[in-house]
Amino acid sequence: AVRILDGVNTGRTATTVAAGAYRFEGLTVGNANLSAKAVGYQESRAGVYINGSNTLDFVLKPEVIDPNGSWVGSGTGTASDGTPVSVNIKLEVAGGKVVDWTLRYSFPNSPGHPNNFPYGCTNVTGSRREVPIINSSFEDRRFEIEVNNSLLYIPTIKGTFSSSTAVAGVVTLVKTTPDKKKECPASARVEWRGTKR
Repeated sequence: AVRILDGVNTGRTATTVAAGAYRFEGLTVGNANLSAKAVGYQESRAGVYINGSNTLDFVLKPEVIDPNGSWVGSGTGTASDGTPVSVNIKLEVAGGKVVDWTLRYSFPNSPGHPNNFPYGCTNVTGSRREVPIINSSFEDRRFEIEVNNSLLYIPTIKGTFSSSTAVAGVVTLVKTTPDKKKECPASARVEWRGTKR
């Protein structure tokens, strides 16, 4: 999106075609500063004298993504047996690493939802270890010794930071043993999206 920021044509906008070309029609002659923005890129500004034949090119630099901070996300999907499943995610990011993540997964039709929490097919799990963010992406799988028969699914969480305020990814849940709680699905896959708090 290209926008005229000042002068007699203030507020006029144009949208580029796929190749990046843009054009304004019916502008009044005069000086103006313009802004160019695109998702995933830093804003670029430049000035031009508008006379009906001048051109103005912009070069946009990729947005510098700073994922450090707290993030929350959620998503819904379908388990291997067709059961609906939802996830809620919290991330703590510091020093270019996911240092803590918490995942709550819920199967609304499970015998443990909502009053029996955390029994049935619904639970909370997480990991406190440093997971590096490489090319704005991370992946972690929770390995943990089962305590008090509560660990039913091993989750894998993947995510990609697309900007300094947006993250999205996939959570997969794989049942620890096929014969445990046979009413619960064997696996699930959920796409999720999140934002920085």
